[in-house]
Amino acid sequence: MSAVGKLQGDFDFDGQLVETRPQRAETRVIERSVIVTRKVSERQKPAPKTEARTLSQPPLPYPLAPRPKPSDLKLDRSRDALLTPFGKATLIDRYLLRYFLAVIDQGNFSRAAAACNVSQPTLSAGIAKLEASLGRPLFTRTNRRVALTEAGARLVARARRIEAEFMQAEREAGAARVAGRLRLGVLTSTPTRWIADFVAALPRDADEVELVEGRERELVDRLTRGRIDAALTILRGNPRFAARPILREPYLLALPAAHPLAVREMLAAEELVDEPMIVRRHCELLGETSRYFTARGVRPFFPARTTSDAHARALIAAGLGVTVAPQSFGGAGVAMRPLAEFDHVREVGVLASDAALLTHPLIERLATIPAIPEQAGISGRQGDA
Repeated sequence: MSAVGKLQGDFDFDGQLVETRPQRAETRVIERSVIVTRKVSERQKPAPKTEARTLSQPPLPYPLAPRPKPSDLKLDRSRDALLTPFGKATLIDRYLLRYFLAVIDQGNFSRAAAACNVSQPTLSAGIAKLEASLGRPLFTRTNRRVALTEAGARLVARARRIEAEFMQAEREAGAARVAGRLRLGVLTSTPTRWIADFVAALPRDADEVELVEGRERELVDRLTRGRIDAALTILRGNPRFAARPILREPYLLALPAAHPLAVREMLAAEELVDEPMIVRRHCELLGETSRYFTARGVRPFFPARTTSDAHARALIAAGLGVTVAPQSFGGAGVAMRPLAEFDHVREVGVLASDAALLTHPLIERLATIPAIPEQAGISGRQGDA
């Protein structure tokens, strides 16, 4: 301990150290980065008045650091130190800003929760937490619509700027990976043959691509967070990403090639009332398919539920049941036939945060490989119509 730290006494209001007589109990106190010892009586009674003499306070060996201003706070990867447009500084978790922007972009809490891959109660709790931290409501909620309050409108531009800066930082950090490698997200229901043919076309000694399989929500979330560079998925007009359409195909009924109904050009839902159905749990059209059959009085038996198209295709070819799937689902032993009044179509393509990636050599190569080889020219591929 330094000589200063051994002095016994207190600082007076002029910054001088006043020496006092020692008492029995000791308590260490930190004051202005100088360690001093304050003597307190055994029973915590005020010390009696003593004669004291004033000593000059030695200079500190280093300057005191100034208290940081709110505007000096730095961003880290998980929380934003935000000087809000409401005139006060507060720490805001990034995910709360993402929830806030999702409600604005999607128009309501249900779609925003789906876009963020969370439940609606979770998203609502996050918005409430954000409003509490800012001290004012950001949305006015009614049964029919959600609108920004004045406070919410003032926060939008700043929230978008913060999110854009985070995304840019993540993209730049990802640039440190192996030069030329593309991290490509692949939708679970993408035709297996298509991806296999794409991989087969790569040079044998190449280490150019990393494939990351996932559902639609998972791929969008990974793309948003910079975990992948691009995603081969369904295109829904998301304004946050650049898009390149590659494949457009209808949803059809998949049934065994030897099934009596396989020779028909068009099938009605009522003809399938006694047909067992295979449930493709990962199907992006599962809800619409269920409502289509229920509205027509068809409530089938489900002998199997799977998240693998390869398994579903094998079970159908073996005669276990039928299912609804994109046209590209078909294969050996499986016939694809249209359903009456079921005109759903999906558009598959590449999403990327950076539009320049849409012309990456690997994306160009993927776009030239037929997704439905046995039906090339009538599969609905972009440019084939």
